[in-house]
Amino acid sequence: MRLNRFIARSGVCSRRKADRLIAEARVTVNGVVCRQPWRDVTPASDDVRVDGERVRKEQTTTVALNKPVGVESTMAPSNGSRRTLPGLLAGTRLPASIAPVGRLDVSTGGLLLLSSDGDLVHRLTHPNWQVPREYVAVVTGNRPVTQRLVRKLQGRPEGSPGRTVELVRTDAGKGSTLRIVLHRGRYHEVRRLLEGAGLRVTSLERVSYGNISVEGLARGELRELAGNELGLLYGSVGLSPPGS
Repeated sequence: MRLNRFIARSGVCSRRKADRLIAEARVTVNGVVCRQPWRDVTPASDDVRVDGERVRKEQTTTVALNKPVGVESTMAPSNGSRRTLPGLLAGTRLPASIAPVGRLDVSTGGLLLLSSDGDLVHRLTHPNWQVPREYVAVVTGNRPVTQRLVRKLQGRPEGSPGRTVELVRTDAGKGSTLRIVLHRGRYHEVRRLLEGAGLRVTSLERVSYGNISVEGLARGELRELAGNELGLLYGSVGLSPPGS
């Protein structure tokens, strides 16, 4: 396995950051500084270290979480003023290297993927791979949500395959429900899109990320991904799943 891939697959960091660590002479192989990210290493026998710490191949873990509203998508410790992922995941026995795939803002609930595979996390969030994210929003405003407005919301941002925006239903007194599919994860993009059109977002949920759906997961519940479902997720960003 290539050195940079081994470091990423061990959950130390993404492959891009592994390349930087190698270029900065912070990686040794069998006691010798290595500046070649493409060098092949044998995890079972080669001694690979980053800043003197041994890199050990671990069983990678990828999970789907139904994140509650009010929880920040960060692995920073929870405290009295905020709720974060470690507090929510306490007692789950997930590896220490697990990290969220992108972020959901504190006011948005729904599907959040987490993985200890740094390479997978990096690719799923990189705009070049254009992995679709699907959201359901409930909005209200001073004007009704019309098909004309929906067509305007779709747009086609530069460098993007465009957005899918669909009016699901309108309930008198309860607002309109929209389905939005994006292919990149810019900060607050859905909220900025809708609020820029004069709509007030009363509820926002992410319901899928790539081929993974939040369906069947209760609030705060998670499940580990495996088998064909995990294989499709890895394949969507050009990676082979663990063990293949």
